Amino acid sequence: MYEFLNIDKFNLDQECIEQAQKYLEYAEEAVETAKVRNEASVRLDELRAQTELRIRNEALGAGVKVTEGIIASRVEVDGDYLVAQLELVQLKANAAKAEAKREAMEQRKSMLEWVCRLYLSEYYSDAVVKGKPGVVNDIAVSAIKEQLKKQ
Repeated sequence: MYEFLNIDKFNLDQECIEQAQKYLEYAEEAVETAKVRNEASVRLDELRAQTELRIRNEALGAGVKVTEGIIASRVEVDGDYLVAQLELVQLKANAAKAEAKREAMEQRKSMLEWVCRLYLSEYYSDAVVKGKPGVVNDIAVSAIKEQLKKQ
């Protein structure tokens, strides 16, 4: 599902080279979605003010006195205002997802560092013998000599 987080442990050099570029892409996406969300929030505030003004003017034209509570209630049920609110809810969700992806890429960086450390410690090698250096080679040479003696 989130392929962008995968680390190819057999291609670590390329993974390390590409990490900064990948992170930048997701960071820019997070910034852009936050900008779109903030702009929608400003438009919603503007729409609220325009709707309140329209309601006041309509009431004034009809000679009806309205309270702040009545105005607030009418704004909340105004069709355009409801649509704008729902749009803002979706944009907030998009911004939160983009920020989560950016944070995941930051975590990927840490995991990439750890995978590199594991690789350097020969964690992924087939034969690792703890002890003094050269033990693996000595074991391999001994095994080959045994095979040659049998032939």
